[in-house]
Amino acid sequence: MSLVDHVAEPSSWDSAVFGVQVSVLSLGDGEVPDPGVVRRVNPGCDVVFVKAHGWRDVPLGVVADDHLYDMEGEFLRAPGAAAPAQVDSTPQWVLDLACVAFSDSRFLRDSRLAHRAGEFYATWCRASAARKQLYILGGTLLALGSDADGAHRVELIATAEPCRSSGGGEALFRALVALCPGVWRVKVAARNWRAVRFYERLGFRVRAAATAWHVWAHE
Repeated sequence: MSLVDHVAEPSSWDSAVFGVQVSVLSLGDGEVPDPGVVRRVNPGCDVVFVKAHGWRDVPLGVVADDHLYDMEGEFLRAPGAAAPAQVDSTPQWVLDLACVAFSDSRFLRDSRLAHRAGEFYATWCRASAARKQLYILGGTLLALGSDADGAHRVELIATAEPCRSSGGGEALFRALVALCPGVWRVKVAARNWRAVRFYERLGFRVRAAATAWHVWAHE
């Protein structure tokens, strides 16, 4: 790979959320670049989010690494499912829930970004509501997205504390499958075994793995 292959693309969305200049470097098969190389060829940004296909050994000198599973399932229309409420606004309880939905993420493990991690997930909810793809059933919310090939993607699913362990997440998912049958996908942190098992119970299976880490301009 040449140095040009290590030049990251600026991300205005991530930069706006985190308040620093963020660029994203997507790696294919092959070399894992040394953090020093990434810093040298991307001088105009504060941090580079490196994303690689497959399960990679993360180089030394980086922070906030994560291994991720891409999970997928194909679901038929389920009769008799409860109807979820589609919302085009984000009440405060929804934003509060989104902010605490992830107890483990690479953003929380990055000390320079942890204070804005909640806003990252809340922004997902706002974007889904603007697209009319935010659904609520009981105390559970699901932010829905879509892939380029038309598959549905779970961007965020979270249940309020008093309603947890009551089947709310599964009920909401089944209700949405009744509205939107077909291929569904979700990306889950491999270390979050509870989430992995939850999606496996629903019928998802791991189809690929990915690795991500952060390289800051100044360590």
